[in-house]
Amino acid sequence: MKATCHREGLLSAFQVASGVVPQRSPRPILRSVKLVFSPPDQATLLATDLEIGIRYLLSGIDVDEAGSIVLPVGETMSILRELPDERINLRAGDGGVLIEAASSRFELATEDPQEFPDVPEMGSEPAHRTKAGVLLGMIRRTSFACASENSRYALHSVLVEFEEGRFKFIATDSKRLAIMPGAVEVAGEVPEGNWLLPPKALNLITRVLADPEEEVSFVLRDNEALFRTGKVVIYTRLVEGRFPKYQDVIPPEVNFQIPLPVGPFYGVVRQSRILTNDESRGVDFEFAEGELRLESRASQLGQSEVRMPLGYSGNSIGVTYDPQLLIDALKVLDPSEEIRLELADNRRASVFRTRDDYAYVVMPLIRDR
Repeated sequence: MKATCHREGLLSAFQVASGVVPQRSPRPILRSVKLVFSPPDQATLLATDLEIGIRYLLSGIDVDEAGSIVLPVGETMSILRELPDERINLRAGDGGVLIEAASSRFELATEDPQEFPDVPEMGSEPAHRTKAGVLLGMIRRTSFACASENSRYALHSVLVEFEEGRFKFIATDSKRLAIMPGAVEVAGEVPEGNWLLPPKALNLITRVLADPEEEVSFVLRDNEALFRTGKVVIYTRLVEGRFPKYQDVIPPEVNFQIPLPVGPFYGVVRQSRILTNDESRGVDFEFAEGELRLESRASQLGQSEVRMPLGYSGNSIGVTYDPQLLIDALKVLDPSEEIRLELADNRRASVFRTRDDYAYVVMPLIRDR
């Protein structure tokens, strides 16, 4: 095998693939990537941890001899970062791989490419299609709400639900719930049901979607999912487990509807968080006619009061929130848009809604007032 590659393009592919490669594995070969070369200019990078995998089509390649090589991720990325050359040569040698530039030469010990696990490819089955910007919005507005770990429910996942002709992404950690639908061109018959995607796979998808207008195709099977862009295919096994009945936490009645500008609201919530700590993390929100007042206090830190004009006319209501739960959602929204806070009372779940049907549900903190 012998090929000439564009260094920056190869480095970019390795940086994306590093999001898949495990730090530790009983199979050392998984800490590497596989490169498959086909004349005259075809090359594909493969990486997998056996649960998630990526196939990355490389550009800027001149292939002199077909073949495959396996390269360790860490060492290869360090070489690619440090070399000043625009073009480098890759060549399979006796028991290793040579990386050659104008004035540098590295010989890396490597493993048999035949031992590298395959990464599934999308077949000829009908695939659903959407814009990259739509998919990014669905991921970014939900995946942050996943639990870091949970043994009872499959909360460390994003639920993909197909209902009434459209897809929705849903995530929760039992303190908050994020729901985001997206415009998807549905292919064929989709069974009513749901699929659980791991956050690691979704984070990998966000790293390869640069153009919001690019088309993304995806298929959802019984135990796996695949996503394809122009040059990347991402494979993931689905999370096993039971997702809670999230609909039960959304109050059926609304007694207060309060409009909130995202940018200014984000700013005052961040201010209110400054004088909080683990023992006193709650901030008191007082929604009144024409004004929002936020109060926080913490022993050995002090107390604060922050005010914001409010386009609201109605009865006053006070609610206590963990400010970090609000910050997590507000920072993925457009600062120029408006959200609507819906409340039944100050003890049941609060629902923040946007005009594009995003819903973010937060459980208030209960304490004596």
